[in-house]
Amino acid sequence: MAKKEEQREYIQQFQKEQALWQQQEKQRLAEETQRIKHYEEQKEAEAAGRQTKRAEESAAKEHVQNQLAKQLESIKSQRDEYEDILRELALNEQEEKVRLDEITEMEKRINDRLELQRHRDLQMKLKEEQWLAAMEEEEEYRRQIMEKFAEDDRIEQMNAQKRRMKQLEHKRAVEEIIQHRRDQHKLEHEAELADREREKAEARRRAEIIEEERQKLLAAHAKNVLGYLPKGVIRDNDDIARLGTAYADAYAPTSRRDFEAQYIVE
Repeated sequence: MAKKEEQREYIQQFQKEQALWQQQEKQRLAEETQRIKHYEEQKEAEAAGRQTKRAEESAAKEHVQNQLAKQLESIKSQRDEYEDILRELALNEQEEKVRLDEITEMEKRINDRLELQRHRDLQMKLKEEQWLAAMEEEEEYRRQIMEKFAEDDRIEQMNAQKRRMKQLEHKRAVEEIIQHRRDQHKLEHEAELADREREKAEARRRAEIIEEERQKLLAAHAKNVLGYLPKGVIRDNDDIARLGTAYADAYAPTSRRDFEAQYIVE
């Protein structure tokens, strides 16, 4: 009887320990699931932030394109006015050709810039598609993670040692997957920042070149059309200073306000 009683107590103790272990395992799985859920929510928030940023960048690029298109239209209008002025002043054919060639070259540069902007838009679209593909891939990783946790539930039928080994194996696999995705996103983000910095530097360089060409164009031909410059050709007082005192004296208005209203576009 004593032996049976001892066996019964041993069985009861084992059942209690088994129940306690199962409860602890359920709690561990619940905590692990909560961590995965938090990670998913964090990734969704980051994705929403990236989408908002892309929308802002797209709006800014559209604004730049519109401004460039307006500038191109203004240059075309100026070219027409210059053609009339050149004919009225009876400039020789070679001078007129040089002037028109310079304006055409400026138009070409602006068109090239617009084409470059369209190319960048295409690149951004491709990046967006790549990002969507990465999101789909990440969803697949998440599905695999959930399947692994489902596998954890099924391995309760194994003995304790095998169960622990299997659970550790799954945990390491999940951590490797998550770390890989984090490293990949970090590299992509750094590459994207580097691309943006290069684009900004190129945009500044192109703007400087266009401004230099405008100033050379003005210096080379303004004296030939003295008194006939349309409004908008002169941008600021620095342009006036570069043209020299003779030019400034020829256009000396009764007041500075009248001069700026007539020749300078704000």
